[in-house]
Amino acid sequence: MGSGRDKRKKAAKRSGGDASGGTSGSSKTDRKTDKNAAKLERRMDRAGKEDDIDALLANIKLLDAKTTAVHITENAPKPSARCNCSFTATLAQKPAEIVMYGGEVVDSGGKTRVFSDLYRYDVEKNRFARVVAPNAPPPRSAHQAVAHGGYVYVHGGEFTSPNQEKFYHYRDLWRFELETNAWESLPSKTGPSARSGHRMIVHPNGKSLLMFGGFYDTGNEIRYYNDVWELALESKTWHLRCGGGGGGAAAR
Repeated sequence: MGSGRDKRKKAAKRSGGDASGGTSGSSKTDRKTDKNAAKLERRMDRAGKEDDIDALLANIKLLDAKTTAVHITENAPKPSARCNCSFTATLAQKPAEIVMYGGEVVDSGGKTRVFSDLYRYDVEKNRFARVVAPNAPPPRSAHQAVAHGGYVYVHGGEFTSPNQEKFYHYRDLWRFELETNAWESLPSKTGPSARSGHRMIVHPNGKSLLMFGGFYDTGNEIRYYNDVWELALESKTWHLRCGGGGGGAAAR
């Protein structure tokens, strides 16, 4: 299912300066960010408000840019209800931990919200820590995530408007470092096409990831995939192993 979240929040107006009449660089940056957010708010009003995918994602990007350092809330409240999130055991790196990321929910008013939050669940202590970090991926659901070598790798997924009128599928690749709680965007131009609902595993050789299938839904067209891709972890490059078609598993 597609998903989305309504980010139509007006940016708080800021003003400031020192005794000499000058303004700090951070104040100028904040005001510029707020001005851009206000422009996007007006655009959303003109173009269908909740269903303008480009405006929603651009507004989210502006708001997320204000996060400049990692913030961890220890013993945080449990994550809100959701589906289509990733729930990834970190295995050998941290045997008693699970990383939860993203997902979606339909509220009581029928509006869909997509999440971009990340939680680290300590299995032994039965408690969550919520991590907010800069340069994080945009909200998504039905993505894939696997843990290997001190990282959680995240690929693809989808975002939709709150009314599920419009959809956006990602083809990007990210990794989250467990030691530093830092996000990193990895190259994806030569990799799989945009999709969600696919599957990804660590290759038995421990040197690559394998990805299969998925779908792409624009609201007007749906495509299902049965291709197989391999990501070489050392070089961070994708290789098409099976292009789909006859002889392979059916598209799904």
